[in-house]
Amino acid sequence: MSFPLRCLATVLLLFPVIAINVSAAGDDAEKSAVEKELDEHGKRWQKAVEERDEETLRELLAEDFMAIETDGSTKTREQYIENVTQTNLTYREGELKNLKVRIYGNTAVVTARAILDVTKDGRDLDVPVRVTSVLVKRNGRWEGQVLHGTLIR
Repeated sequence: MSFPLRCLATVLLLFPVIAINVSAAGDDAEKSAVEKELDEHGKRWQKAVEERDEETLRELLAEDFMAIETDGSTKTREQYIENVTQTNLTYREGELKNLKVRIYGNTAVVTARAILDVTKDGRDLDVPVRVTSVLVKRNGRWEGQVLHGTLIR
């Protein structure tokens, strides 16, 4: 089933589920220590979204975090967390392609193409997206700084 236009922005809530999960980028033996840290951050973000865990999301996202949704609107950290914890959109699984992780000192940029399998209002939907996540390491830990998603048509 194709994705209805009125739901485009809502799907951004699920981008971290696949966007930062570096595990698709290669074998554990090939990963650097930084990639392993980012992988752990991505897994925790994914779990927090799936479980609608407000406390963990606050820990993982920078205070000035910004989500840029598929419709061009922006959300602050608080708005993003509110949307994640109150959405009726459920992530089932996703297929990652072209995952790239670029590390610049204490900044990481993760890009990917994905097809998200979600359920909204009881309907199963396949949503093709491109996503960019920017993470910054502060005080020894990675924080989500910016999350941007674009619907692929």
